[in-house]
Amino acid sequence: ELSRVSAEDFVREILVDGLHARLVLVGGNFRFGHRHAGDTRLLTELGRQNSFAVENIAPVEIHGTVVSSSGIRQAVRDGRMSRAGRWLGRAFSLTGAIRAGTGQGRHLVVPTLNLETGQELLPRTGVYATETSLGGREYRSVTNVGFRPTFDGRRLTIESHLFNFSQELSSGPMEVRFCTRLREEQKFPSVDALRAQVLRDIVRAQNFFRRRDRRPTRQTVQSP
Repeated sequence: ELSRVSAEDFVREILVDGLHARLVLVGGNFRFGHRHAGDTRLLTELGRQNSFAVENIAPVEIHGTVVSSSGIRQAVRDGRMSRAGRWLGRAFSLTGAIRAGTGQGRHLVVPTLNLETGQELLPRTGVYATETSLGGREYRSVTNVGFRPTFDGRRLTIESHLFNFSQELSSGPMEVRFCTRLREEQKFPSVDALRAQVLRDIVRAQNFFRRRDRRPTRQTVQSP
């Protein structure tokens, strides 16, 4: 129904009557209204008639590439979390609630917390160096996004092992921020082989954070 609203009606019903807009910020390629009939020129003219200003925001470029929401989503789907983080200006994160798992990880491999999230955009399956917010504290962590093939899992899970954390929790809010992808998810011939790989993943993640801590802070986003 909304897609059939004309450009003029969109401005009157949504921006003026609905939002009482005084300033509208848009990109240069912004289109609106039925069949994308409205552009920034029309929006500016309608703004003059309805007492709101329109400001065009120049595209942000990083290393010659224009930052876009579609590009960020694709980077997340590809597991390219460093790129997604640079383009977002922060690490991509998933938020939700801790849910009880099967207990196999805690007893057979390493203790983990399972995140249940309603977000539709998820990183590519694999193992990541992450940071987890829990109970007002921050923990560095390793997170597996996948189907737990060693245990013949069929449901996608998001499991995080938090460094320097030993509590057993089955509920409560949690946020996981994805820093970099360490490897593909894979099926191991035994639980012992899986545990050995997870321990190597933890070392790799710790090395990643040590290198990041030594890296000088610099501004990487520039607007032309």
